[in-house]
Amino acid sequence: QVLWQKQPLITLLDAQRRIEMRSSALPPPLHGLPNLPQAPRWTLAADYSHVWSGSWGDLRAAAQLRYSSGYYLTQYNWVADYQENYHQTDVSLQYTAPSGKWNVTGFVRNLEDNDILAYSSFSSQGGFNNYTFAFNPPRTYGVRLGFNF
Repeated sequence: QVLWQKQPLITLLDAQRRIEMRSSALPPPLHGLPNLPQAPRWTLAADYSHVWSGSWGDLRAAAQLRYSSGYYLTQYNWVADYQENYHQTDVSLQYTAPSGKWNVTGFVRNLEDNDILAYSSFSSQGGFNNYTFAFNPPRTYGVRLGFNF
C-alpha cells in the first residue's frame, strides 16, 4: 500500500511602503522618498512535498523555491547596497523507518549557488571609507541522521 499527500503552499508579498525623509540635513538620496531597506517589491515562495508511505517506511521529497525582486540593503539606496533579483531552490529527501524511531535526510540548499547579499554597512572613520558586506551561505549539502526517543 502506498499513500501519497500533496501539500502545496504558495505565498506572495508585494511591498509598497516607502520611507518619508525630507530633511536638508540628510545627504542625497535620503532627500526624498528612498526605498525601504531589505524590502523587495516582490517575493514569491513555493513549497512542495510528497510522501510515499509503505510497510518499508516513509519517503518524503521536498522542494522550496523562492524568488525575490531586487532591493537595497540600507536606507541610503546606494548602488553598492543593491541586491539584484534572485531565485533560490532548496531540496531534500528523507527516509523514515517503519518504527518512526529514526530517519535520514539528504539535502541541498541554494542549489543554484547564487551569491545573495544579506547585509551591507558603510562607515567612515579616520579618513577611511569602509563597506562591510555579508552573504547568505553558498550551496550547501549534507546528510542528517535523526532519532526519536
